[in-house]
Amino acid sequence: MAALAADGDAAKKRPPKIEELMTGPEGLRAADYANYFSSYAYIYHQKQMLTDAKRMEAYRDAILGNAANFRDKVVLDVGAGSGILSIWAAKAGAKKVIACEFTEMANHARRLVAANGLDGVVDVRRSAVEALDLEKGSVDIIISEWMGYFLLRESMLDSVIYARDHYLKEGGALYPSHAKMYWCPVALHADRDAKLAETADTLAEWDAFEDEMMREHDVDVRVLRRPYEEETRDYCLRQAQWHELTDDVLEGEPACVAALDLNTITLAEAQGVVEAPFAFD
Repeated sequence: MAALAADGDAAKKRPPKIEELMTGPEGLRAADYANYFSSYAYIYHQKQMLTDAKRMEAYRDAILGNAANFRDKVVLDVGAGSGILSIWAAKAGAKKVIACEFTEMANHARRLVAANGLDGVVDVRRSAVEALDLEKGSVDIIISEWMGYFLLRESMLDSVIYARDHYLKEGGALYPSHAKMYWCPVALHADRDAKLAETADTLAEWDAFEDEMMREHDVDVRVLRRPYEEETRDYCLRQAQWHELTDDVLEGEPACVAALDLNTITLAEAQGVVEAPFAFD
C-alpha cells in the first residue's frame, strides 16, 4: 500500500504526459484542437504566418528593440512553431531560450536554429507546455504568438497562462503582455457581391446534377435539394471570413469589447468574451 501511495504522489508531482492531456472530461475538446494544430506541422502553414509583415515586424521590434530586457535572461517560447521568435530572443542576448512546440514542426525548428548558429542557446523541445519539466520561477520572460482568429480561436492563451503560473518568476515579463478585441461595422460590398454570386452559381449546379443522376444512373435525388441548398448557404454565406481591413471600409468607430491583461488573466476569463454592451452611431 505504501508503494502504491508513493507512486500516486509521484504521479501528482510529475508534469502530465501529452497523452494524458488528450483524455478525460476535456478529451473531445482537446482532440478537436489537436486536429486543428496538426496544420502547424506544415512548413507551408508556417510560411503563411511568417509572411504576415505587420505581425513579424511587431514581434521583431518588441524583442530586438528591447534587447537590454532579454540580455542574460531565460526565455520560454510557448508554441514556438518554426522558432523565429526564439531565434530573435537569442540574438537579443538571452542566456537560454526554451522553444516549446507541440507538433512535428519542432524538428524543423531545431534544424533552423542550428543553421543560424544558435543551437547553443536555443533548446527546442517537442512538448505541450503543460508537460515541460521546468521549475517554478525558472523563466524570466515568456514570449508567444498565441493569437488566433478572433484573438481566442486557438485557445493557446490557456497554455501561456499555465506557463505563467508554473514557470515564470515573480515580476517576470510576458511578450505580449496585453491584448484587446474590437467590434466595428464594415462595408465590404465587393466581397458581399462575390459571395452572393458564388452562392447562386453553386445552387444552379444542382439542376444539372439532378438531371445527370436521373439520365445516367436512374436515381431521383430531388429529395436532397433542400438540404443541399441549406448546406450551400451555410458554407458560402454563414462562415466567418478573414480580411485585412483598411480604414476606408470602416463604418464607425471601433468599440473595445475585451481587454486582456496577460499578467493577471485567469483560465476562466480566457474562455471567451463576457457580455459587453456596445453601440455604433
